[in-house]
Amino acid sequence: MDEVFAHGGKPEDPIEAEVRELHAKIGRLAIENILSEAEAMACRC
Repeated sequence: MDEVFAHGGKPEDPIEAEVRELHAKIGRLAIENILSEAEAMACRC
């Protein structure tokens, strides 16, 4: 229901929803990589 009001009364395009989901996934993976690299660097000391 929120998605209807978020786009001026129009339902979100399925492709836009997929792009948003993929961007979120890329962001999560980027953060995981950064944390993994930081952990690996900490273990090398």
